[in-house]
Amino acid sequence: DVRGFNRATQAVRQPGSAIKPLAVYGPAVDLGKITEADIIKDEAITIGSDDWKPKNAYSGFKGDMTVKEAVARSSNIPAVKVLDEVGLSNSFGYLKNKFHLSTIVDEDKNYSSLALGGLTKGVTVRDMAAAYGVFVNSGKYIAPYTYTKVVDSNGDVILENYKNETQAISESAAYITADLLLGPTTMSMGTATGANVA
Repeated sequence: DVRGFNRATQAVRQPGSAIKPLAVYGPAVDLGKITEADIIKDEAITIGSDDWKPKNAYSGFKGDMTVKEAVARSSNIPAVKVLDEVGLSNSFGYLKNKFHLSTIVDEDKNYSSLALGGLTKGVTVRDMAAAYGVFVNSGKYIAPYTYTKVVDSNGDVILENYKNETQAISESAAYITADLLLGPTTMSMGTATGANVA
């Protein structure tokens, strides 16, 4: 390709915990499965047909915590439990059809991929940015575009690009999920307190 490699649209990387709001918490709020204040127990569990025992990035377990705290801590076991409530097929459907992650494949329809972000092919920066945009655009997914219009030397329009948007999740679910996403930067136990620039 003459234009070279575009890291935003062509590079794929593993999303890790950045998948949780898209595959777990956003869908769970949208489907009415959880609220921010619901309590989830961080504990040893075995889940799935292969008797998988997920672990947290931190050692041990923290016991009862709110959904808001689970997001702030990026706790894996609460995410797996909420994913179990949402269902693998529902979660996968949100990623593919509502958040439009172009690189998701059927092999990703499992607890590890959807709750912890170890996807078969990874994701692109462009796809992730557009998907996260849903939370601040009143639940609307706006397809990414790189130009609005192209005009010739006379000012005549040669190409025009129009905004393409669809309602991915409810406006209230978008608001609540966006609020959940403040936790990692604003709560004392948050995993991204250093990024709190507000």
